[in-house]
Amino acid sequence: MPERVAPVWDFILTADKLKRVTRQNFLSGGSRLENSAEHSWFLALMGLVLAEYAPTGTSLPRVVELLLVHDLVEIDAGDEYIEASAEARRRQQEREEQAAARLFHDLPVLRAAWDEFEAGETPEAQFARHLDALAPALLTWGDGGCGAQQWGRPSDGYVALKRRVLNHPQFWPLFVGWMEREGVSMAGERREVSTRLARQIQFLTACDALRLVERTTFLHDHSRAENSAEHSWHLALMALLLADEAPPGTVISRVVALLVTHDLVEIYAGDTHFDTTDANLAAQAVNEAQAAQQLFGLLPADQTAFFLSLWHEFEAQETTEARFARALDALQPMLLTWGWGGVGCTETYPDLTVERLLKLKEPRLREFPALWMLAQQVMWEAVEAATLLPGNVSKPVNNLILNN
Repeated sequence: MPERVAPVWDFILTADKLKRVTRQNFLSGGSRLENSAEHSWFLALMGLVLAEYAPTGTSLPRVVELLLVHDLVEIDAGDEYIEASAEARRRQQEREEQAAARLFHDLPVLRAAWDEFEAGETPEAQFARHLDALAPALLTWGDGGCGAQQWGRPSDGYVALKRRVLNHPQFWPLFVGWMEREGVSMAGERREVSTRLARQIQFLTACDALRLVERTTFLHDHSRAENSAEHSWHLALMALLLADEAPPGTVISRVVALLVTHDLVEIYAGDTHFDTTDANLAAQAVNEAQAAQQLFGLLPADQTAFFLSLWHEFEAQETTEARFARALDALQPMLLTWGWGGVGCTETYPDLTVERLLKLKEPRLREFPALWMLAQQVMWEAVEAATLLPGNVSKPVNNLILNN
């Protein structure tokens, strides 16, 4: 196992804690408050869908990277109240700086991304910050939002803040329309929103429902089931962290795009159990194909084709990018379930064995040696911890120990 990878394994489990950081705004529809991990996923999806509104020359892959990373400091520092006082914001900034120093000390790539987002000086950071300002407003005041029920009429201070941070020529008119619908006077600021942008916003609003799709995997602390939106964020972050473990020539930005979007069909088709039957898999494939047409059909025709191509690429597993993405998708639930300190899943799957997991996971992971080595170590350490049965296989003689 390359020594450079050792800090990454620890951080992948640390990052899981972002799923437990609660934000102020509710999901569209008001069912619950969102968390910072699924918020970061939604922003990355927005970066893909709304890429055309970035300034000319902006690196869209970098925008997505910044959005995946920018809230990781909230693991230690928590979320910031949108209308906080200047003193509260100063204290929050201090907490976030301390968090960045602790979390990113062995991961300079993440530190550089966080610093860039915070500085807000590059075109990529500025566009990322516009999306970060738009997303909660969309969920709160857009179609299906519950802003009036949860918060009442938008305050003058809130509108003034959004005017400062959402000064984007296409996004500000969206906000103006939402405010006027809530009875806020926005005299002289109303402009028509294009049909194209309206369809993109309709699609994004529909995609918010991925947060309500529960998976069979639990968070690492076993506090609750993971949802498919935060799972997709975690995978995309892993792709950035483990880019060096992909074969030479792999386009990591494509891997990230595949992972951000690969589970969207579950909004209509639901999640699939990892050990389901071939018949169920065949039926699920039909359901997911129909779901892909229904969901991506909400977009303008050119984007329908683009997002369908992403989904088909992931499913076909013919490109290196798709296979690396699938390998991460196979590894991540193992880390959450049996990774260092994991409690396993014996209550739900008492008969699950290393033998069965090897058959399920090896076809996805063997192509990527570092990932496959880690998967094997996780399984055998789980056997030693009595959270997984071995089955009719024995631990290999070769050294699988990581440098922890």
